[in-house]
Amino acid sequence: MRQFVMFQGRNSKRTQTAHMKFMGSILYKTCIIAMVVFALYGCNKGSEGVLKDYYMPRLQTGEETILLYNNVGSQERLEYWHIHKTWGGYVVTVFDEGGELLQRSTETENIDGIVQADVEIAWQDPTPNIIWIDSEITSPDLFPFNPLDSSYAYVHCINWTREYRKFELCRNRRYLGKVQMAWKGKTYEAAQFLLMELYSDEEQGFLEVEVPGIEYYAPGLGLIYKRKKLSESLDFTQELLEVYTVDEFYSLYGNLARRMFE
Repeated sequence: MRQFVMFQGRNSKRTQTAHMKFMGSILYKTCIIAMVVFALYGCNKGSEGVLKDYYMPRLQTGEETILLYNNVGSQERLEYWHIHKTWGGYVVTVFDEGGELLQRSTETENIDGIVQADVEIAWQDPTPNIIWIDSEITSPDLFPFNPLDSSYAYVHCINWTREYRKFELCRNRRYLGKVQMAWKGKTYEAAQFLLMELYSDEEQGFLEVEVPGIEYYAPGLGLIYKRKKLSESLDFTQELLEVYTVDEFYSLYGNLARRMFE
């Protein structure tokens, strides 16, 4: 009986040792697999939305900001962009330097980027009254979060009809990578896009004008600089000058702010 008990004890120890080795092997393999999965998940997570922070200033839902741009072409003028962050994207309203409304756009954010849901543009008739025209969006892609190389084009097209004439504007963007850009004394790693605009006018057949250009977007700011070649002798540039909160804008430009928003 004693020998049986002693033999049973020795066998139990061997079994426990083998079991511990077996469980240790499983635990080790499980840890390795978990580390690999975590690493892959982390890499994928880090690669998602690489430009998500580049399209607009950082805003929480319900917050607003005003961007001041200086536009230089055949003449120089200021332009104000009012950005309202919504639950699903942005409402962007563009004003001229006198506070006149130029464009209103609803933009939706999804996992791939920003798409345009609807847009209204201002049209000045001979009276000269401003008429609002709803545009048809035929290709809604405005900005990619995970851009491919420059061989892939992101196309945004709208068209509208006025006085029996049909107009179309298409913007073709190709991602060129990131470059160092300075804005107000700070250096940013800006996303660079090659731009090609095609403007079509149906009057007297189709008149098509191609306008090449380049755009730079900075993280936490959005578009900081754009340049387009309107002709051999004329360029158009758009440069971000300031970013204001609504309170700052009212404090600095009270009359203009009331004209724009009240």
